[in-house]
Amino acid sequence: KERARDLYRNSPWARRLVDSLVIGVVGAGIKPQFRAADTDLKQRVQAEWLAWTDQADFAGRFDFYGLQQAAFRAMLVDGECFLRLVLDPAQRIPLQLQLLPSEFLDATRVDDRTLNGIEYDAAGRRVAYWLYRRHPAEAPDMQSVRVPAEQVIHLYVPIQPGVERGVTWLAPIMTALHELRKFEEAAVVRG
Repeated sequence: KERARDLYRNSPWARRLVDSLVIGVVGAGIKPQFRAADTDLKQRVQAEWLAWTDQADFAGRFDFYGLQQAAFRAMLVDGECFLRLVLDPAQRIPLQLQLLPSEFLDATRVDDRTLNGIEYDAAGRRVAYWLYRRHPAEAPDMQSVRVPAEQVIHLYVPIQPGVERGVTWLAPIMTALHELRKFEEAAVVRG
């Protein structure tokens, strides 16, 4: 994951690849089309949706469409990310999404029902995630909290059946990009 992040930050090819995929897949965002015979109802639903999209990000950094791009980018580079559904019925916007990088999952949490921070029921279904409240680099001695699975979206692509965590999409090209960088540096030095 750290090598992929470094590639995204420092390799123009990796950056271009990831950003092109984000724009190609997400673009300006996934936008629903409301269909209703009642024009007044359709306009009210559209107004509520637009109000929510402006406030969807728990951290207040993005609107819903920027949040979609950030989540997909994190999945490409890190292999996965988490979106925690934050429900507060007392607020004007009762549902917000908190984007969490993969290190928020307490992978050290392992017991008879929990593996790598993901808790399962007897049938093998995910029932909870053990997440840190803050980034673990800020307070490494911090304890994780149990968050029910219905409040978490684990965004990743399983590379084969039974795989419970994501792998960076840059993994297959890391060596080639590293070699390309070395070649480029040698060509510049040779002059």
